[in-house]
Amino acid sequence: MKFKICVFGCILVSLATLYFVSIDAYTYTAAMRFLFKLVLLCTFLHYKEVQDKNAFYTFFGLLLLTDVLALFVAEVNNYFLVPIGIIFFVCYILLLRDAYRQFKIQDPRNVVAFYYLFVILINAVLVILHLINLYGYMEGQLAIFIGQVFYNIALYFMIVLSLAYYLNSYSKKSMYFLIASLSFVCSDILVSAFLFYNIQESIISFHTFLSMIGYVFFFNYFFTAEKPQMIEAEILKELSERKAASKG
Repeated sequence: MKFKICVFGCILVSLATLYFVSIDAYTYTAAMRFLFKLVLLCTFLHYKEVQDKNAFYTFFGLLLLTDVLALFVAEVNNYFLVPIGIIFFVCYILLLRDAYRQFKIQDPRNVVAFYYLFVILINAVLVILHLINLYGYMEGQLAIFIGQVFYNIALYFMIVLSLAYYLNSYSKKSMYFLIASLSFVCSDILVSAFLFYNIQESIISFHTFLSMIGYVFFFNYFFTAEKPQMIEAEILKELSERKAASKG
């Protein structure tokens, strides 16, 4: 019963967050995001156990800190992004560190590895083109641009590592990390379009929605034990071993 109440409360807070985004009340939106994360935490604690408490609560505390800082900002401006961007950068480094130790890289000499390398190169080109375009929009704001460079590099490595993690594990935990990373990256693209390219404000609602999806999946990641699924080669090896054992 308590779990259902938490889920219902989480949905209500999510809707309230999107509502306040639509009426441009940024301070209220920050408060709703703060509340959403607290309710989300209560929801998960009612049916799962966190796997790495130190990593999770550090990540969770940093997320709450971004909303606390936003509560004291009356108007969104570029300089407001500096402390928030630094905190998110630390969050991404923490996630990269935690995900990296969850898996071992399998034999890279296969077709999947080739496609993976292709995806890495394509994303690298897109990041470079984005930063080049961003530089033209941020003349006279070198410090903020440098911050965006580090921020985008962290996001790039999030995608690279999340794909490597999934392709070498195929577990639920790796899937949660991949979906959450994609949600955060797409969310960041939308907020960058609004802040730096002056695209219409309605996309902020989609940015917030994708962020909340990312939080849900990152929570699932931290609350799920790593149980890699057997890849095709491992299945065939096990079958051959059983066949040999039965003949013996």
